[in-house]
Amino acid sequence: MLRKIFSAMLVLCLSAMAVMAQDADKAKEILDKVADKYQKVPAFSAMFEQRMINQAEGLNEKFEGAVLAKGNKFRIDIAGRVIFNDGSTMWTFVPDDEEVTVAEAGGEDGEELDPTAIYTAYKKGFKLKLQKNEKIDGKDYRVIDLLPKKPKDKSFFRIRVYVTPKGSVLHRWSVYEKDGNVFQYTISNFKELASLPDTDFRFDKSKYPDMDIDIVDLR
Repeated sequence: MLRKIFSAMLVLCLSAMAVMAQDADKAKEILDKVADKYQKVPAFSAMFEQRMINQAEGLNEKFEGAVLAKGNKFRIDIAGRVIFNDGSTMWTFVPDDEEVTVAEAGGEDGEELDPTAIYTAYKKGFKLKLQKNEKIDGKDYRVIDLLPKKPKDKSFFRIRVYVTPKGSVLHRWSVYEKDGNVFQYTISNFKELASLPDTDFRFDKSKYPDMDIDIVDLR
């Protein structure tokens, strides 16, 4: 009797593991299509909404912004800041303060801000889990969780991404922090562009002749 029970449990466990493996393979297939689609785009512009949500503390703060990107270069306008990144240097410009901070592009802050990083983040250091489809504003989306393989090394425990079933377009992703905060990013007005000038991704003090800009160089 015990042998039969053990055998039945073993079969159930193996079946569950097989389903999980299939789900992970399907999730990777979906994200591979998203990454492939993005990598073929020479440049793009988009609008985005950023929310910081903490249900326990009743927080739901919203910021709207715009992004330009080309390869490893990007420019982000959000919450009174303009972040320029030309792939080697990052400038954070705050017009109201007439101040710009200069740092190396490869730092941790630059990686967190990089709007293109989400398209390939799943390829390294994550386990993938396919979730049930969800509707957002009446439209269906495939939902995939990215779970860190080394959670102790991360400030978050999950990234959840939402992808259109057709077209392989990334619509939204949410980063679930261990402190209870959820950072949600929603993309809209995504436009593929043939190219963008490199000057779009560098801060140029001469473009602001009416400002007495203070430059803080942290390199």
